[in-house]
Amino acid sequence: MGSSDGPLVVGLDSSTQSCKAIAWSRDGRAVAEGRAPLELMKPRPEYVEQEVTDWWRAATVALRQLVGAVDAKRIAGIAISNQRETVALIDGAGEPIGPASLWLDERAAGLVDRFAAEIGRERLHAITGKPIDVTPVVYRLKWLRENEPKRLDHAKKILDVHGYLTLKLTGTPSASWTSADPFGLFDISRKTWSQPLLDHLGIRPSQLPNAVRSGARVGAVHAAAAAATGLAEGTPVIAAGGDGQCAGLGVNAMRDGVVYLNLGTAIIAGIWSREPVVGAFWRTMTSPTGDGYFLEAVQRAGVYFVNWFVDMFAGGRSDPAIFDRLEREAAAVPIGSDGLLAGTTLVGCMDPHWDPSARASFIGMHPSHTLGHFYRAGLE
Repeated sequence: MGSSDGPLVVGLDSSTQSCKAIAWSRDGRAVAEGRAPLELMKPRPEYVEQEVTDWWRAATVALRQLVGAVDAKRIAGIAISNQRETVALIDGAGEPIGPASLWLDERAAGLVDRFAAEIGRERLHAITGKPIDVTPVVYRLKWLRENEPKRLDHAKKILDVHGYLTLKLTGTPSASWTSADPFGLFDISRKTWSQPLLDHLGIRPSQLPNAVRSGARVGAVHAAAAAATGLAEGTPVIAAGGDGQCAGLGVNAMRDGVVYLNLGTAIIAGIWSREPVVGAFWRTMTSPTGDGYFLEAVQRAGVYFVNWFVDMFAGGRSDPAIFDRLEREAAAVPIGSDGLLAGTTLVGCMDPHWDPSARASFIGMHPSHTLGHFYRAGLE
């Protein structure tokens, strides 16, 4: 069977600023796709949030675009990759208790060191594989415990994007090891939620979704989800996981000595390791195959910095031609941007400094520098 008539699998990537759905043929060809934007909310300088229901809205838009181009009955299964370190509280009716807190959110910055000291810095790092840093969800759960305990206790489920979308598709929330891992509550050696951390936070194990190996079937598309998305009822739903780890799998960086680079909202470089090696200059993440680990270096503001710059200084992304124009201008600027340097730590620095207070800058500005220089310096 060729790509025009054989079975398809769908990857649904719900990332920070958009949701993409792509149908793939057995021979690895992208046959159809759909896309929908996701908006960020910043009610306070240190808060970064999204409406939880927007994840489902964007998924339905992207999937309906996709099934408009292919027969839904050809789709043999769907798997979800997701933005990481993002958390939503869900009530007993399956409805959000307020907006989701994103991985860019820094409201817990003031308690990170204190929480790490309570657990033990080395112990926390060894359990979770994560250096002490504001990004993992565990610190925002500590913030909720201290500042909004009733909201935390009222939550029947504490979910990431993967958990919420599997809830909407199948009726049951599910996590994979690679989607659970970035919470900073997951024991990466035992492949299970860490009971000592749950006890410290006063979180019930039942509040978290069941975590399974990526590739496991977690349910099937139910009737209401089929009506909303255009997928066929009964389509298998497969656990995938965090988008950063899935990127490493997608380029087959699953063996010694192979490095991958993922240019997204954040910039991620990773290398596979057979053992859960921990260190000060990387995060240790579970592999999406369940075998081995990824050692990740992360720059929080990748495309996020570019989009911010365009919105603030270049007229905004509402102009459909803006990026073509900026790319032409940047291409005319020599390598090195005529001495203009951009420090792009717009939302703090992860490795190697793990400093949420780090901020961005342009250095070496001169009257001869044009918008193209600034754009290129940001890319460089």
